[in-house]
Amino acid sequence: MFTLHQINAYEDNGFLVMDMCCGDDGEVIGDFTLENLRRESGEEMDKFYNSLCRNLPRRYVLPLTVDEQTPLDQNLVTLHNYKATAKKTKPGEVLLTHEELYDDELLQYGGLEFPQINYEQYNGRPYRYFYSCGFGHVFSDSLLKMDVHTKELKVWRYPGLYPSEPVFVASPKATEEDDGVVLSVIITPRHEKSTFLLVLDAKTFTELGRAEVPVNVPYGTHAEAASSWDGSSALSVSLANGSPGSPDTGSGPGAQPEWVDCIQASDMCNQNPYCSSRYRVMRQCLVGKEKEAMLDNNRECQAALEVLLVSPLYDCRCKRGMKKELQCLQNYWTIHMGLTEGGDMDDSSPYEPVAPNRHPDAFRLASISSGIITVAPKGFHCLDPEKNCNPCLDAAKACNLNGSCKRQRSAYIATCSKEDPTKGETCSKKRCHKALRLFLDRVHPEFSHRLLFCPCQSEGCAERRRQTIVPDCSYKDKEKPNCLELRRVCRQDSLCRSRLADYLVNCWVTPHTVSTCPNQDNHQACLASYARLIGTEMTPNYVDSSFSNWTISPWCTCKGSGNQEEECMNFMRYFTDNTCLRNAIQVFGYGIDNMQNKNVSVPAPSATTKTGPEWSTGTSDPPFVAIPKYPEPSDGGLGKTRGLPEDHSACLCANVWALVPGLALALVLAQHAL
Repeated sequence: MFTLHQINAYEDNGFLVMDMCCGDDGEVIGDFTLENLRRESGEEMDKFYNSLCRNLPRRYVLPLTVDEQTPLDQNLVTLHNYKATAKKTKPGEVLLTHEELYDDELLQYGGLEFPQINYEQYNGRPYRYFYSCGFGHVFSDSLLKMDVHTKELKVWRYPGLYPSEPVFVASPKATEEDDGVVLSVIITPRHEKSTFLLVLDAKTFTELGRAEVPVNVPYGTHAEAASSWDGSSALSVSLANGSPGSPDTGSGPGAQPEWVDCIQASDMCNQNPYCSSRYRVMRQCLVGKEKEAMLDNNRECQAALEVLLVSPLYDCRCKRGMKKELQCLQNYWTIHMGLTEGGDMDDSSPYEPVAPNRHPDAFRLASISSGIITVAPKGFHCLDPEKNCNPCLDAAKACNLNGSCKRQRSAYIATCSKEDPTKGETCSKKRCHKALRLFLDRVHPEFSHRLLFCPCQSEGCAERRRQTIVPDCSYKDKEKPNCLELRRVCRQDSLCRSRLADYLVNCWVTPHTVSTCPNQDNHQACLASYARLIGTEMTPNYVDSSFSNWTISPWCTCKGSGNQEEECMNFMRYFTDNTCLRNAIQVFGYGIDNMQNKNVSVPAPSATTKTGPEWSTGTSDPPFVAIPKYPEPSDGGLGKTRGLPEDHSACLCANVWALVPGLALALVLAQHAL
């Protein structure tokens, strides 16, 4: 017996069942010389074909428990559903006889080779169907489906067409072994005919369709389907649902599947040779200064990207603050940088989606009133005039009472205040940024957000808030770069690019929308995304110590933008005219996010509205109606940041009944607006 290809093998109650394509001898290997393959079609080629051995499907059953006690010359195959035999003829030797897995009908198609099964579900397990090429010619000229239980044969065959090895692709959520399609590349020597991908219904073996390509594809032996890596093929899903990339596909552009993290997705891709090879190509395409030209003009890069679009890497996401966050983000941008490089489109966030706010209505009422009311701001007043009321100072004291916050805050202040003698600069911005990121990643937002977003009603308080990130090192530079150049630099770094994209996704809504923040006014998501930008090239901060009409911006300018000035200004507005960010800071500072759990005091509302040709956004403090009553820790042993001014304004604490007039006004305004 001679065999090249195995159909399947599995264990069954102490026996190893092996199904193979077998010939009587191996002389066929020596017959396939170039001289024989180049024979003229007709009698010479037929003579060569008739001399070849026919390979046919056979089943052997091997007993796995043969030992010295096993009797001689008895059939050891005790399973009734197999006709193959195994006999021990002498110590150390077992003679096998096979079972034929075909009827005589197969002989008219010349035997078979290149078998394939439903590998995903039945490799190494009992199975029923296999698919193969029939050889009524030197080259395969038919496709066959064999039922190994009944030996029933189904055939696809057309004169002059030569198929490649068939590949089975399961349907989504398939429940039967042959529920899917069979794919094969069909070639022909006829000049007027085109090469095409054949798609057969695996169950009925009838033709579903052809995808023609206007090029000559060389004859090949083996084949592989690029799957969607989750057990079902993107192609089979498209055929089943009638539209490529439909929401049920689970992958590809436009799909909305459940996500996996990009480290896991990368591992899944690397386990598949077809995906891993394209993944390596894509990484090479994104290296160096010429990556934009490579992605636009290099066919190998484009082909790799097309394959990866149906891999798990397309739909993967990263968890914020995960252990290998940078590696995860780099895996994500391997594909998505190729999709957006060189274009004006905004990036999608590589992070896991944010849940919508469960109580958006109160914030929307405040947003409605913020566009209508214009009231002059009033200062805070303290109930006890002997005590200073500076929320930013209180936030620093609260941080010092927490071990982790105090340690991490001291670390970044020391790093950002330390001179960098190697560069002759006052500090190392790179080390400062890293220390800030560590602080914001490791310290609970209860403390870090109070430092960043504390509400102020005096310049002293606002200046302390502005100095929180040590801006002389982390924010400012010798020269202000153009904002578009800063964005370009940011987008070359996986971490900065990811956090900028996440900020835009969670903090920006187009003007004239009902919500002021994405995800049903999820202000906390906006603040978290903003805070995670700190410590990157796009680090934002308060531009001055104004407390009534503060502005936030990265350290950049739009001067000298030329014909890109409009694009530059639009980018700047993501920070300077961002209603969601402004409202989120107000909501945090006035305690509305946690008003059910805190004692509150009430400032007077204030708002102004700025109107432009395309932009209509509130740019002053909107009239949210509650602020937190900050804890008052004892002064003993608590230090304050050196060089930061104190605020000596006063705060009058009112009871919760003061909320009623503000809420009633908001309801009236909402009714009027509707």
